[in-house]
Amino acid sequence: MTTNEGQTILIVSSQGLPEPAIPATGGSLRAYALGQALGGCGHRVVHSVPLSCVATPSVYDDISEYAHQVTDIEQIVARVEPDIVLFCNWGLAVEALELEVPTVIDMNGSLVLENYYRGRNRLSQDGMAKIEAISKSDFLIAGSNRQKEYLTAWCLMAGLKPEQIRIGVIPFSLAPVSDAGHYQSSETFVMAGYDWPWLDGGAYLEAIGQEFSSLGKGELLAYTSHSPFVDIFENEDSSTEADGNLLTQLGSSLTIKEPVPFQELETALEGCRVAVDLWQRNPERDLAVPSRTVMYLRAGLPVITSAHGSLADMIVQAGAGWKVEAGDYNQLGEIVRTVLELDKHRLKEIRDHARALFSRSFSWDQTIGPLDEFCRNPHLNRSSASLSSRLLYYQQLSGSLNNHVVDRDHKLAHLRGELEENAHQLGVTRNALEQSNRERTFYQNERDWMGRILKKPKGFDLFFKSGLLRHRLHRLIIGLPVLTYLTILTLSGHCLHILWTKVGRR
Repeated sequence: MTTNEGQTILIVSSQGLPEPAIPATGGSLRAYALGQALGGCGHRVVHSVPLSCVATPSVYDDISEYAHQVTDIEQIVARVEPDIVLFCNWGLAVEALELEVPTVIDMNGSLVLENYYRGRNRLSQDGMAKIEAISKSDFLIAGSNRQKEYLTAWCLMAGLKPEQIRIGVIPFSLAPVSDAGHYQSSETFVMAGYDWPWLDGGAYLEAIGQEFSSLGKGELLAYTSHSPFVDIFENEDSSTEADGNLLTQLGSSLTIKEPVPFQELETALEGCRVAVDLWQRNPERDLAVPSRTVMYLRAGLPVITSAHGSLADMIVQAGAGWKVEAGDYNQLGEIVRTVLELDKHRLKEIRDHARALFSRSFSWDQTIGPLDEFCRNPHLNRSSASLSSRLLYYQQLSGSLNNHVVDRDHKLAHLRGELEENAHQLGVTRNALEQSNRERTFYQNERDWMGRILKKPKGFDLFFKSGLLRHRLHRLIIGLPVLTYLTILTLSGHCLHILWTKVGRR
């Protein structure tokens, strides 16, 4: 049922909201922008950020009231009682049980590819989890039409029928601009943003530096550093994993400054001549709608961007910058010379085009429409038979059985070790007993021999030295009387028999 009344929307994010004194990441700006845009449409927005990311002090009132710890998202939902839940990270949607309220997932960018370039080596696990998250959602947000096409295949794998797929395109957006900007004449080329591991632009920056050297003018400035800590899941730390390829390839032509808070960066950008957004091509860069590029346009900076990027054609068609084909450093050199030769009137014209492009395509009041439309008519739209649900079930079952087998093997190995130890102890004991018996027999024999040697002879022993002869004589002496007695008895019986026979005949 469509309603003009605002809804209560809980936005669950994996990073904290931007703070005035802390450099912001694209993820934190994205969650903040969606919340501000929905609030501008009349909805009540409640943010749930990781408890570990809550700043002290914070400019956001009661931001810690609904802060989550990943495993308690269902409890946060129960406390807020929202009409809609918006996850700004599909990883968080996987952690939560399937919710009974309409659920939206912001799929801007590709976390699967980002994790791959971080070196986490879990493409299949992340792919399965992403499909499972989609099967729990009712509406998806893509950052571009290119991302929408990419997500359609994931939706089919999640068990959605083509007519069920609901994907709204909302690019990375920022607050509307209300003035024409305060441009300054400068020869500074600038880039800003963290050195994520999927970024590799060192060769382009080096080519720009060489062109500066040959022209004798121009400056290259970068607000950057190694990846910050943006993880909330156990055993994940983006600040210590794979580094990007920018800071390892810099030449002397580039001046490095640490990242600064968003508002301070906006002011610094207005004093530059042009922004550089050039990267070696990879699948992540093909899909991305870079937050830094949108920020450049908002500051009124013309952009030199890679031709394969999703915003390249839009920027060129709007007259807001230039695009460079992959690896074409001669083309890049020509663009650098063109930019440095622009007079202030032509430069202002291009800068105005950049701001106009931002206002049309990346101002959050212009881009929030698809999500606002869903929020005014929220409904469940989920897969009844997710392929990933079955695969994930069997994967979990396989993992459980594997853990059981591993646990059993550990127990068997422990028992085997105990048996081997007992057998060893038994062998030691048996050897000790045998040795003891041998020693006892030896000492017994030795004692017997010593007893025989020391025994005093008496009687016949004085005359007969041989024990065997002495033994036989003893038997003979004892046996003679017995033998004589038996002989006499036998003869007497025989005689009586003869007499009895004769008497009987008479």
